Amino acid sequence: MKRLIFIFLLLPAIVFADDNWSGQAKIYKTMPTDTERIVQTSTGLQVSLRHIKTGLYPFLSYDITPIRFGGQRGADIDLWGFGFGIEREVIDKLTLFCQVGWYQPQWEHNGEPLVFGSEHLTEGLWIYTNQKLVPPFGQINFPMYSLEYHGNIGGVVGANFAIPLSDNIDFNLSGAYRYLKLQEMIKGIFSIDNPDCWQYKQDRDFSGWQVGLGIEWRF
Repeated sequence: MKRLIFIFLLLPAIVFADDNWSGQAKIYKTMPTDTERIVQTSTGLQVSLRHIKTGLYPFLSYDITPIRFGGQRGADIDLWGFGFGIEREVIDKLTLFCQVGWYQPQWEHNGEPLVFGSEHLTEGLWIYTNQKLVPPFGQINFPMYSLEYHGNIGGVVGANFAIPLSDNIDFNLSGAYRYLKLQEMIKGIFSIDNPDCWQYKQDRDFSGWQVGLGIEWRF
């Protein structure tokens, strides 16, 4: 996997070996627009390699995204993203960018009893799933459950403002909006000895406004 990521980032530089490039790294915050307030503000890092003449670039991103259920702190989702974008200057030191990629969550929580008195994620899921179950089933304690998120395509549009630090290095301030929805699946197993389960599936909104700062080095 690491070799594939390395090749993904360096392949454009090999193809356009004689042209000018810039390497970019930025840290950003994503303020979610999830109406149920389950997805919380996340912190992310993105690196990219931009072909200056065309503005095209591959990117790799990593977010740590906390989630909450029933008002209780859940767990942190490792959200990886990779894809391609384009960035073009509109006026001096101000650029607009757009990128599209695949976002893959690296988290799954299985096998805890869905009852009160356990960890916060368990208690929060108990509240959340019973909100979805009533009516017609009424209140249920599941002996076992699973919670999963599945990857999807997402996009980011935004702007960068460059503050020159030297001839080849800029300090960047950015603002953007990310559109991303991941499939969320919760399964409550009625009996440990019986595979029958109640299942709730929906798209969870990981979209949100982003602010970031970073460094760009031209070479």
